[in-house]
Amino acid sequence: MEVLEHTPRPPRRGPIVVLVAAAALILAAFAALSVDDWQRGRESLAVQAAYADAIATIDSAHRRIRGTVAYSSPLLQVGPSEVRATLEELVLEEVALGRSEFDQARQVLVDTTVWPWHDDVIETRADLIAALDDRARSITQATGQGLFVP
Repeated sequence: MEVLEHTPRPPRRGPIVVLVAAAALILAAFAALSVDDWQRGRESLAVQAAYADAIATIDSAHRRIRGTVAYSSPLLQVGPSEVRATLEELVLEEVALGRSEFDQARQVLVDTTVWPWHDDVIETRADLIAALDDRARSITQATGQGLFVP
C-alpha cells in the first residue's frame, strides 16, 4: 500500500484582500470628495465675508467723506482761497484714508485662498472684486470737492 502525503494548502485570501482594498479605495475617494466639498464651502464663505467687510469699508469711507464735505461745504465754494485750499486738503486727506482702507479690504478679498480647481469660487471672487472696484469708484476718483460722481 502506498502512503500519500498530503500537505494542507493555505486558505485563499485573494478575493478578501481585493475586496478590502477596493473598500479602502472607495472610502478614501469619498473622504477626498468630502474634504473638497468642505473646503469649497469654507472658501465661498471666506470670499463672501471679505466682500461684506470691503462693502462696509466703502460705506464707512463714503459717510466720512460726505460728512467732511458737508462740514466744509459753506466755505469750500465761496470762502477765501487759503481757506478753500485748507478745506480741500482736509477733504483729500479723508479721501486718501478711505482709499487706503478700501485698498486693504480689497487686498483681503484678492488674497483669500481658493484651490485652483474650484472654478466657481474663483469666478465668484473675480466678479465680487469687479463689483467692489465699481462701487469704490467714487472714492478712488474723488477730488478735493468731495466724492467723484460720474
